[in-house]
Amino acid sequence: MKIAFILFSICISINSFASNMGDNVDKKLIECIHNNNISCVSKVLNNKDLQINRMHRGYTALIIASREGRTEIVKILLTHPKIRISIKDDDNYSNGDTALMHAASNGNTEVVKALLSHSKIDLSLVNMLGLSALMIAASEGHAEVVKALLSHPKIDITIKDYDGNTVMDLATNPLIKEIFESHNMTIEEDLGDIFDF
Repeated sequence: MKIAFILFSICISINSFASNMGDNVDKKLIECIHNNNISCVSKVLNNKDLQINRMHRGYTALIIASREGRTEIVKILLTHPKIRISIKDDDNYSNGDTALMHAASNGNTEVVKALLSHSKIDLSLVNMLGLSALMIAASEGHAEVVKALLSHPKIDITIKDYDGNTVMDLATNPLIKEIFESHNMTIEEDLGDIFDF
């Protein structure tokens, strides 16, 4: 009986140690991101104990890097085979935004472009307010981000938020409205070429 108890205790200790190792690796990754330490991020990504999509106070490493405008780090994180690009934040003050939504909100055009290059990007996702990344960028007045998003072939400009507003309704900057009008004209011209309008 004592031997079984000792073996059980050893197993619990090993599992606890392994769990703490994973926690430490994940925390180290977040520290590397906050310090914009690219070589540190690269080293941590090779650690087998890393849980790349683990939440840290409601945010994944990719969301944190995207929110902070760490373009090179975002590119490195996107190379990890287990990265999940469409996870939404989950803290007490969040709207359920993805990494792309955070980058769009903060006007991080280069981060947006990096995220758009990932094969699993989903541009139709909306947050708890019904806002897509494009709607967020337009409402924040980030013209270059809007252009980057509109250049993606899977962009959906027809999404409405939960109040029924379109991206044009939310556009605060006249320049952004011009960008949308130009984009719509291009779509109409392309359709005209296809259907001979």
